[in-house]
Order: sequence, then C-alpha cells, then structure tokens
Amino acid sequence: MASIIGVETLQHTNGTTAATIDSSGRILTPARPAFAARTNATTGSTSTVKFGTEIFDHGGNYDTTNYRFTAPIAGLYFFEVHVLTERSTDTYEVSIDLEKNGTIFERLYAHKGNTGNYHLEVRGSTLIELAVNDYVDVYNGSSRSIITSDKHCIFNGYLIG
Repeated sequence: MASIIGVETLQHTNGTTAATIDSSGRILTPARPAFAARTNATTGSTSTVKFGTEIFDHGGNYDTTNYRFTAPIAGLYFFEVHVLTERSTDTYEVSIDLEKNGTIFERLYAHKGNTGNYHLEVRGSTLIELAVNDYVDVYNGSSRSIITSDKHCIFNGYLIG
C-alpha cells in the first residue's frame, strides 16, 4: 500500500525554508547556493579576474574582495565564465583558467590573428565537484588585460546537487 504525504513547505526546525512545492507540483529550492558577478575593474595580465560586482548571491558564498566562490556544502556545481580582452591589432592568445583551490581545473583558450583591431571574447562552462570550503575563481593567464564590461565579462555558478 502506497503512502502519501501532503506538504507545501519543508523547513528546518529553526524555520528556514528548504523547499516549497507549489500547486502545480514544482519544487522550489530557495536555499540552493547560486551567484553571478560582473567585472568592476580592468584585470591585468596573469592575475585573478576581478568579478567585483554581484548581480545576485543566494547564500552569500561569493566574495567580491577576493573574487571567488566558496562552497558551503559538498556537491556538484556548474560554473560559467565570459570575458572580453582589450582591443588590439596584434596577434595574441588568451588563456582563462577556472581554478579550484588555486589549481587549474579547466583552461579556456582563444587566439586572435593580426587582422583587424578588435576585442577577443573567451567563453566556457564546466562541472566541478566541490567539498565544503573548496573555492573556485577565474585566472587570466594571458598577456592581455580583461576589460571592464557589464555585458561581456561575467562569472556565475550554482549547485546542481
């Protein structure tokens, strides 16, 4: 015999809502860590990219002073980064690193030939398994600066499960 439990909200004993089930049966999880941040200053070569303006930060786990996300709970996280380099007519390569605890987890590349005077955009995403207090940041390993741009330079991530 099957049992049915009828609830609309799951809460911790302290009153914090962990999940809500709406009238259509959709499960909403407001406590799930998630963030998005934009650059607020030009980042020079070979340094951590300065994503210093939060768009949102569910859980308060993104730090705008050291530009990193710190995992509050262990799990699988999705991260995405978009950056735009300074304009140039030179030939150059850009490498952007998604780092876990200061070590390269995934490197993203883009190459610009010497035709035209334009910016080079680097985009990528990945899944990273994190333990509690592991952190993820973005490092510019190239000789080109990452420019300040509210539309083209963004770093975001969220817990999948």
